[in-house]
Amino acid sequence: MKIMTLVCAVLMMIAAVYTARKIDYRVAYRMLKKMRPRHIGTGVAAFGVTVAGVAIFEAPGWDFLTWSWWQSIGGVGNLSLGLTRGTSVAGALVSVAMILTFVIALPILAMMEEVVFRNGAEDQSAGTRIRRALAFGSMHLVVGVPVAAALALSLTGGVFTWVYLRGARRSKSTEPNLRSAHGLLDSSLVHTVHNVVAVIAVAIALSFC
Repeated sequence: MKIMTLVCAVLMMIAAVYTARKIDYRVAYRMLKKMRPRHIGTGVAAFGVTVAGVAIFEAPGWDFLTWSWWQSIGGVGNLSLGLTRGTSVAGALVSVAMILTFVIALPILAMMEEVVFRNGAEDQSAGTRIRRALAFGSMHLVVGVPVAAALALSLTGGVFTWVYLRGARRSKSTEPNLRSAHGLLDSSLVHTVHNVVAVIAVAIALSFC
């Protein structure tokens, strides 16, 4: 168990360093300057969807819904947000790696996920949008969230898709690429706010554990 956790810690550290080298901070700052109250409000609401989704999916009490590989190897806390405890040196390394990644790259990581999972949604069928939202949620299983949380994040992915589509429609440009860029800007900002609120909420929750 300790060996597996140490391996995960090393991989997280490598990912943090790699991400830091690839980030164009100017892009993040330019994006954040576009933040408006509607982005903040929608981001907080999106986090509410995540919390409600987790509660709904955990309600049946089925064991597989609360499973995560992180907890299965004895990890305590939230690995995806770098907020862990009870894993000695390995846990500390994981925490440092993930916190480093989030502090340096959170807006860019949100934008990258939006490009992968939302870009072009205006030209997709409802079924394709749903599949991409499910893929978005499932991706978080890799960073150790429970199955119920991954399903909840799929619902949140649907919210981000709605924000993207609304942003694309709000664009006054007749150029498809510019409309997509406007949608990505809106969904990336909302996604960033969601993640900031999530980090704060999980930190507070763990402080009382």
